[in-house]
Amino acid sequence: MFLTKLFRRNPTYSIHDRSVHKTVNHIIDGYNSRVANIRSKIDSITLPERFKGTVVEKWAQYWKDLYKDYYEVYSDVLKEGRERPYKMGLMLSTFGGIVYCSKKNPTEQNFRDAVVVGHNDVILVSKQIRNPACYEHLSFIESCYNTGLIRSFSFGIFRIVYLADYDKALGLYKAQCQYLQPQYLTMYNRILDIGFLDKWWFISKKMEDYDVNPEEWSTNKVIMV
Repeated sequence: MFLTKLFRRNPTYSIHDRSVHKTVNHIIDGYNSRVANIRSKIDSITLPERFKGTVVEKWAQYWKDLYKDYYEVYSDVLKEGRERPYKMGLMLSTFGGIVYCSKKNPTEQNFRDAVVVGHNDVILVSKQIRNPACYEHLSFIESCYNTGLIRSFSFGIFRIVYLADYDKALGLYKAQCQYLQPQYLTMYNRILDIGFLDKWWFISKKMEDYDVNPEEWSTNKVIMV
């Protein structure tokens, strides 16, 4: 029912639908007036007579035509938005979400900083109450950094950190041959962490109980009071 309303043309709006439609039209009218003013200014630009028939005129005409093409596409999008505001809202929300995620996409340096901060927090905790799994995980990442095995790849909205077989500076044939690099089908076995929205999720999960040792109370010792 919702998808039918979302993608069909000229739906019968309820009171809520009309308010949404009115809001979308108000936003569209604001942007439409600005773009129309820009187009009128561009159309009013004229070159001096000495540039007529030269490369400069052709270059200016090229950019004018390019702007007109984009303006027509923009006008079609606005027209579609007036007819189907819910679809336009969904598209804008999706686009805004992608832009936000790309802005919050962490870098490999952010991962390195998270490892250093987490490792410092863990070693400040007594060994008796330190979580061994968390400590071993961070120590393993540190050893991988020392041997140059850490790699990262960005997908635009998130980043993965994975393990390679050799250091980048290693001159062995196996380390340099592109056909002997890790395969995509087995990459999931090499992933160390996933960065999304300025957060490294595997490290964050490990650090939740870094000061809780599950083996602390596993021994059956009798405490005499």
